[in-house]
Amino acid sequence: MLQQLSGSNLKRHSHNFSMTDPSQVGEVRRFVQKLSKDFDFNEVEVGRLSIIVNELGNNLVKYAPGGRLLVRAFDNQDLKQVEILSIDTGPGMDVDVVMTDGYTTGQTPGTGLGSVKRQADYFDLYSTTKGTVIVAGIFKDSSKSSFNFGVVNLPVASESVCGDDYYLNMDKDSVTALVVDGLGHGILASQAANEATALFSEIQNEPLDFILNRIHGKLKSTRGGAVFLLRWSEAGVVTFTGVGNIRTVIQKPIENKTLISQNGTAGVQIRTPKVLSEKWDGEGLLILHTDGINNRWDFSAHPGLIYRHPAVIAGIISRDFCRGTDDATVVVIGRNK
Repeated sequence: MLQQLSGSNLKRHSHNFSMTDPSQVGEVRRFVQKLSKDFDFNEVEVGRLSIIVNELGNNLVKYAPGGRLLVRAFDNQDLKQVEILSIDTGPGMDVDVVMTDGYTTGQTPGTGLGSVKRQADYFDLYSTTKGTVIVAGIFKDSSKSSFNFGVVNLPVASESVCGDDYYLNMDKDSVTALVVDGLGHGILASQAANEATALFSEIQNEPLDFILNRIHGKLKSTRGGAVFLLRWSEAGVVTFTGVGNIRTVIQKPIENKTLISQNGTAGVQIRTPKVLSEKWDGEGLLILHTDGINNRWDFSAHPGLIYRHPAVIAGIISRDFCRGTDDATVVVIGRNK
């Protein structure tokens, strides 16, 4: 079943809630309840999400004040999903203890992270002395892709809209991805990025060089932006093209390969697009990010992280390597094992 996941859908970006006070848990819970009802989640599903928010939110307030809950949703005819991502910078937790039934994080109606895991359709966490990232998500239906994915997509702190955007098209045997970074940030950058994803959604099955040329033409009426496109199938080859400084990496457990983009700005000036290819057998991850993320990230300080859910990995990268001076988007794609 085809799954087309776009930042341009309703509630497209990661919604960021700083957790410093118990009252903020209720704020997030009400937001998630409305969001999930807008997506036609039933009362049972809304209740499950409420338990997840209560437990993760109170956990942050009590043990890691200043941590964040990121709420993200996808909505299309094939997939409806609401995801909660908990991100903090310490002090870490004993995973074996907190996952024990009956262990709770204080005055919460749940029974700890074990309860969160049971409520969620997917759940994962990674914790060290540097902090913890937890993901818990619920699907409206049982349709699933052969791929797992994670996205953090946030505006710079001074803006209310994000100038980055993305689009993922996944089916059983292939994935096509677009990441675009509108020049600068704010509403004009957002307009450029949105134009690119809207056009891509209409022509995504065309050759990649054709798509990039069309996006370049479309963005001439905007301030332009950096664009990266890739396509991978079971044949074991990633084809890709792009302009600007969006970094894309094939990340394996002991090595990585950067996929090179050309100089230029879509909508302003580009060279004739070159479609390149790189072998990838599906082991490891595809990671794409805008320049709001420092290029110097690596997994050496996070043993075993590469084996976690892509949403957890996206959370760690955004937490530890976000520059804080620009919109930041990181997309992580992995095979569903």
